[in-house]
Amino acid sequence: MKKVFSARDPIEANLLIAILEGEGITASVQGERVFELRGAVPVIGPTVWVSDEDEAAASEHVKRFVESRPQPSKPDWRCPSCGETIPGSFTECWKCVNEADPPRPFNRRVVNIIVISFVAICVLLFLLMIEQEKLMRRNRAQPQLSR
Repeated sequence: MKKVFSARDPIEANLLIAILEGEGITASVQGERVFELRGAVPVIGPTVWVSDEDEAAASEHVKRFVESRPQPSKPDWRCPSCGETIPGSFTECWKCVNEADPPRPFNRRVVNIIVISFVAICVLLFLLMIEQEKLMRRNRAQPQLSR
């Protein structure tokens, strides 16, 4: 038997088992019940195993499965109160019910300064274009002096 995949949870492991069995590859999950002890003891997620003969065929399906599974949208975070590592999909610590630090919004004053600076630069460029046009008209209106 060869281990071909370490799952995040039993659901993910059994989903891969269903895909492999649909392709005619016999597979099994190990560590499924140990996963229930997470939090009390350090636990590695369930693993998917196949026979030595099926390893090559299973590897290709596992690769496609890993590439297609959704990735967490937010990174894991550490609770500032108790130090527990919490998956990014949660907004509260499951151990002490403390909320994650909310993301800080942009500093309103900085945004205002940037917008005002941008508008001021645009106005200055517009005024420079008007002065340039006046100079060009003045130069066309003056007769050329011959030497």
